[in-house]
Amino acid sequence: MNDLTICKKIAEIEGRELSNKDNMFLPNKDLVYISVIGAEDTTLNQIYNPLTDDTLINPLICKYKVSINWWDYTCTILDDSGNILAEVNFCDMELNKAILLAIIEAHKD
Repeated sequence: MNDLTICKKIAEIEGRELSNKDNMFLPNKDLVYISVIGAEDTTLNQIYNPLTDDTLINPLICKYKVSINWWDYTCTILDDSGNILAEVNFCDMELNKAILLAIIEAHKD
């Protein structure tokens, strides 16, 4: 799964409205943009990339209760009963990517 797809899926899981579905005026089609309400209720387009923005990834770690195990390099999400919903090994990828892939895996239908 490429970075653009990961960011789009996380934005959808979070219920964010994607701005770049049909907006031809956005500067870079290789980034995910979300709609945010600005001053005076204006709609702004904001880049959404939790792969590189720690201010976006840290709340996701807390919200989805992602456990990071540094001994076996895994990111794990458990349900309330302790069953594994998702587990991703980050030995060969960046940690933020593994965290987001675990969240996506835990939200598969």
